[in-house]
Amino acid sequence: MKLPEINGAKFLLIAGVVLIHCNLTEDPDLGGGLPAVAAGVINYLSGWLCSVCVPLFFLFSGFLFFRPADRLTPRLYAAKLRSRLHTLLVPYLLWNTIAGLLFVYKTYFRGYEAFGTIDNPWLLVDGFWSLQSGYPFDFPLWFLRNLIVMCVLSPFAWLLGRNNYGMAVAVLFFILSGHDLGGGLYFVAGVWLRVHPRVYAALNRRFCSIAGAVVWAGLGLLFLYCFRSIYEPLYNLLWCVYIGASLCAVLGGGRLLRGHAEGLAQLTFFIYAWHGLYCSIVRSAMMRFTGIATTGQTLLAYVLTFAVLIISSIIVYVVAQRLLPRFTSILTGGR
Repeated sequence: MKLPEINGAKFLLIAGVVLIHCNLTEDPDLGGGLPAVAAGVINYLSGWLCSVCVPLFFLFSGFLFFRPADRLTPRLYAAKLRSRLHTLLVPYLLWNTIAGLLFVYKTYFRGYEAFGTIDNPWLLVDGFWSLQSGYPFDFPLWFLRNLIVMCVLSPFAWLLGRNNYGMAVAVLFFILSGHDLGGGLYFVAGVWLRVHPRVYAALNRRFCSIAGAVVWAGLGLLFLYCFRSIYEPLYNLLWCVYIGASLCAVLGGGRLLRGHAEGLAQLTFFIYAWHGLYCSIVRSAMMRFTGIATTGQTLLAYVLTFAVLIISSIIVYVVAQRLLPRFTSILTGGR
């Protein structure tokens, strides 16, 4: 069974990830003292609505990892890991090599923060795993790093996600502790959804998509303004509802793009990896260009940052695909 809506959903999610990285309120140099209305809008969109993007990526990864198998065997496990060498590990190493070279240029020749690498160049090796506050050189690829680990540990995810009891234990653990194990519990939820195709079909209906969008938008506002000091397990339970509602909404958006599903997979991965190389530069440049003295100026800088990152990523992708199609395919994991 083909599921083109998932490729469409992933494109929407990567747009959300880019929007997260457009969050002007988190800029260390220019983000302080933003107009209150603009800061509220930005925090709502980037800080809350888009906060579901990475969890849903983990969920879809768990869902797709075990398709079309109905059970996990040693042979299937080995085959899945071999395929992930090409789709995950090789792109991860290549993109971090590119980002690492850029990091060396910026730190040694442009005076950017070096994170101790000038005194101890061996720390550059850490950039392929965790250098900048827990992030690799190409910082959005922390998701890919964690996903590689989850694929290796996928038999444990299968044991939990293949039945309702295991899934209940995983959800209860999250509600009581608030820990998602680096995204691993969302991966388990994807496994559970794979084992229950009727549930997936129900969530993928138009009514659920509309209802999910309403709940997602409404809970996002409540999380932003009302839920800051509520009982933590209740907060975590509402977060589970929030993820479920956003899943329904994103699947609905993915269905609208399913006619372009084949072309979106490679483009989505390229935008994901490429924009992390320069998003902070674009964000700061747009804030200087428009100013941030008024609500209008701040929101314009926010929109322009997003537009420049998306459009420039697409342009570079099209050029790279035409000039270096084989290398571009390797960079995007053969998608």
